[in-house]
Order: sequence, then C-alpha cells, then structure tokens
Amino acid sequence: MKKILALFLVNCLLSVAAYGEDVGELKVLKPIAIHRIPEISFKDMKRVGEKEYDKMSSSEKKLCDKLEAGTDEFGSHFFSSSCSWYCGGQIDTVYATSYKGKMGNVTYKGMNTHDFDPETAWVEGVKGNGVGEKLTYVFPGGCPRITKILIMNGYSKTEKAWLDNGRVKRLKVYYDKKPFAILELNDQRSIQEFEVGVLGYNDAKHPQWTLTFEIMDVYPGDRYEDTAITELYFDGIDVH
Repeated sequence: MKKILALFLVNCLLSVAAYGEDVGELKVLKPIAIHRIPEISFKDMKRVGEKEYDKMSSSEKKLCDKLEAGTDEFGSHFFSSSCSWYCGGQIDTVYATSYKGKMGNVTYKGMNTHDFDPETAWVEGVKGNGVGEKLTYVFPGGCPRITKILIMNGYSKTEKAWLDNGRVKRLKVYYDKKPFAILELNDQRSIQEFEVGVLGYNDAKHPQWTLTFEIMDVYPGDRYEDTAITELYFDGIDVH
C-alpha cells in the first residue's frame, strides 16, 4: 500500500512539473477594468478627429468633444491629444516570433499591436491556433516605469473580423526574460486593463529591458484558426 501511495505521489509531482508549474508559481492577473468598444466605427472616429472643428456638424462636434475629453479609453488613447504615460514613455521596437503574410496592403506584423490604430492587428503566422507564439517589447532603460498593461484582444476592427479570428484567452508574461505573471483575458471586444505592479527602471544608464507575451490558450474563431491581438500598450508613472 505504501509503495502504491508513493508511486501515486511521484506521478502527481511529475504531472505538476510537466503541466502545472506556470500557474502554480506565477500570479494570475484578471482585468481590473474593461472598456467596451463604442458603437461608432473607427473610420468615423478618424474622420472626426482629422476634420477642422469649425467645419463639423453639431453631431460631429459632440463626438469630438467626447473624444477630446477622454471620457473613454478610445477617446483618450486613440483619438485625442490629451496627456498620458506616452508623453514620456516609449518602446524601441516589438518583435513577433511569427506573423501572417501580407495580404494586399494589409500587414499583420508584431508592431501593429503598438501603432495606436485599432484597424490593424498582429496575427500569428504558424499552423494551428498560435499557442506558444510570442510578442516581445523592447524598452530603453530610461523609459518611465509601467504599472498597467492594456490589451485590445482579437482582430477588433469590426465585429465580424473579431468573431472570425481567434482571441487570446491567457498570456504568459516574461519580465526581462523571466516568467512574471499570467494574464487572463475575457472574451469581449474591448480594451482590458491589468495592474502589474511597477516594472522598469527609469534610469538612462540602465540597458534595454523587455516584456514578452506568450500565447498560452485561445478562444477559437468562427472561421479561422489565426489568433490576433489588435493593440497591447501601457500606462504608468514617472511622467509630468
């Protein structure tokens, strides 16, 4: 009986080592806030943002005032000149382990997740659903420190594109190449906001550092196996 129990415990430990160590040793973070995508199309938002205020209709002025006021995440981060962490924060580049090939003028490269254009996206380029594929963000040492990660999950430019393609369910985060946390994302066409403590150095003498995001699990798309992320960006401290 003791031998059987010992073998059972050994098998359990081996199973945890093979399959469960990520969740067992890393903190799992859930969104602290979810910002739903407005009903208005991104094209209409862009059109209003590029138009001279004096030439707008009353409805366009109302929309412009709302966007400029930063009353929602889209107004403050995508269609407004209001201040944010990006007044001082920056990245050097974004690397993707794979991305889908260009189709016409449409690209799917990793840098699309940090172009502040909600109509572009990174779409991984491997066979299957993209589990194991990664995005790596490279920061200068003097970059202001990060306290939040914001993710627009899936191919969010339209409701149909979002449903057709896969969305990320869980992301494993590496801070300077070391496992740091797991982000659990809801299956919603939205911006999801995560608090991550304080990451970075805010020291110009410090070398570059990285955050890497690895797809661990996905919500399958209705039509394609491809998994997409539209935007992944940051908020933080040390500015103004």
